[in-house]
Amino acid sequence: MRNIRETGLRKNLITLWLFLSLLCGITTTIDLFLYIVLKPRNAISIWEILTQLFIGMYFISAMLKTVVVVFHKDKIEKLLKWFDDNWPDGRDESENEDIVEGYMRNNTWWMSHYVYISFASYITVNLSPVLTMAIRYLSTGNLKFLVPFNTWLQYSHPGSFEYPFVYTYLIYGSHVASASSICFDTMFCIIICHICMHFKVLQEKVITSVVPEANSSPEICEKILKECIVKQQKLIELTNVLGSLFNEVIFFNFTASSFNMCVDGFLFVMQPGLGKIRFVMMFLTLMSQIFILCWYGQELINNSLSISDAAYNCLWYESTQKFRKMILHIIHNSQKPQKIIAVKFWEVSLKSFSKLIQASWSYFALLNTVFGDWSFLAPAEGGLLT
Repeated sequence: MRNIRETGLRKNLITLWLFLSLLCGITTTIDLFLYIVLKPRNAISIWEILTQLFIGMYFISAMLKTVVVVFHKDKIEKLLKWFDDNWPDGRDESENEDIVEGYMRNNTWWMSHYVYISFASYITVNLSPVLTMAIRYLSTGNLKFLVPFNTWLQYSHPGSFEYPFVYTYLIYGSHVASASSICFDTMFCIIICHICMHFKVLQEKVITSVVPEANSSPEICEKILKECIVKQQKLIELTNVLGSLFNEVIFFNFTASSFNMCVDGFLFVMQPGLGKIRFVMMFLTLMSQIFILCWYGQELINNSLSISDAAYNCLWYESTQKFRKMILHIIHNSQKPQKIIAVKFWEVSLKSFSKLIQASWSYFALLNTVFGDWSFLAPAEGGLLT
């Protein structure tokens, strides 16, 4: 009884902590835009506006991801439970073991490196003001308080007493946004990775569905192929469910990342000295974020299409007429690739990744043409620029 109470208390504390973290992230997001709205027009520069839009878009995207996960919590749990209940047993057959363990292990490489890059970017952006303050103080003897990014709370409370509390608030708000984005992206990629792994197991099962008549009867082959058809239909259904849950937030993520990469590149050009490091890390984070989504989206397309190749490569010509009709059914279902489409606009694939990079470059060129000479009219400082 005591253990049950302790478990319930721990669960309630975790729920409370998650709620407060989400509240902090949303508050910081609102605070970012209040800085632009409430600060006097003659006291804010174009560089600060670009910075606030840049960081604000990232925060909005991260918070939307969290809200979507919370809102669809039950459906996501149901989806994950299916993967848990239908995890292939790779111990009986070495081929399945290679497919299951090998594929899942190899495809975590991109996710782990994305997490490393995001964490390095978080550390660089949030701790670089402290390093800059220390260098300036040691070289000039002057101490000027700096923060990772501007918010209305920081602007309205510039005193030395409030500074540690404001800095902690900004760091934690940034942590919530970064962690929310990382958790959503990795969860999305893991789900797709599971679907692709099941497609690979299905390919092997379809190829080996026909065996010599001396070892198996036609009825057994037809039964195996029928199971493959049911499995294929289920994987198609899971893909549709995944797309319906996340297509809107992925659309906003792609749009925001495309905008942010061009702004980040522009600020990188304007930033002198070692301050460029922050923009390099943020650019790598933004690019790796959309890359892993598109990479796994492409994996889904490729693996779903390869079912038709597996069906054609099996020994269907040595089977019954009924079996051949079932093979045609599998091939027909595999003609249309399974993919995630963000609001019927962005296809989550490597082709879309290339288009996003091209769009970001075009926006960067336009931004540089319009505002590139402003540094001669107004000093390129404020916001993330130091």
